[in-house]
Amino acid sequence: MCHRRGVPCLQVQNEQELPTDWFFPYRTVGVTAGTSTLDSTIDKVCQTLKCF
Repeated sequence: MCHRRGVPCLQVQNEQELPTDWFFPYRTVGVTAGTSTLDSTIDKVCQTLKCF
């Protein structure tokens, strides 16, 4: 949906796939996940994003 509306988006499977340089110059990042995504995976992604 974001891609169709021209909003930059990125799909990753885990925190190790997050490219550190992709998020600049953005100040706000949204995170979504499917129902099968483990809470621990979501938490790790969010914690990694906070370190950027």
